[in-house]
Amino acid sequence: MGILSLGTNSSGKFLIDKQNLNEGTPERLDWIDAAKGAMILLVVFAHAWRGLSEHGIVPSELFSAVDRRIYAFHMPTFFALSGWFFISSLERKLLPEFFQGRVLRLLWPMAFWTYIFLSVKVFAGSYANRPASWSDLLILPVPGIFHMWFLWALFVLSVAFSFLKLSSKNGRISDTALLVAV
Repeated sequence: MGILSLGTNSSGKFLIDKQNLNEGTPERLDWIDAAKGAMILLVVFAHAWRGLSEHGIVPSELFSAVDRRIYAFHMPTFFALSGWFFISSLERKLLPEFFQGRVLRLLWPMAFWTYIFLSVKVFAGSYANRPASWSDLLILPVPGIFHMWFLWALFVLSVAFSFLKLSSKNGRISDTALLVAV
């Protein structure tokens, strides 16, 4: 493992020099990062949109039309983009290292931000849309609850897919197996 160095490219975008850090790591693709960012913005908008509807600020016909269109594609697109480099990631690492990485990148943030979210709701009291109590902090955040459900779903899908890939012939997954997994 080499030294991690930070820098910027000619457009000012931050880069991480991964030379010697993770040999064989695929370079980031700007269009995937941009699409993920757009999907994250749609998630935020969709949640705010639903909040406006719950308070009667948006006419129900307009709400339904916009809500259906956003939810028809934003999370499936986000999941597809998140899995873009899944196979190469699985092939670069030993299985224990792969699972450890998934726990650190998916389950740990899910638990951390769930408890942060619950704590803020407790302190917000009746100002929260759906107030929480101190006893809610005893909730185990697995499987994912509240707004962190997608991290749990990504974790379960990546574990299931990795076992499917390992159990297949020659490490290749047939179209039928992939359809069954989806």
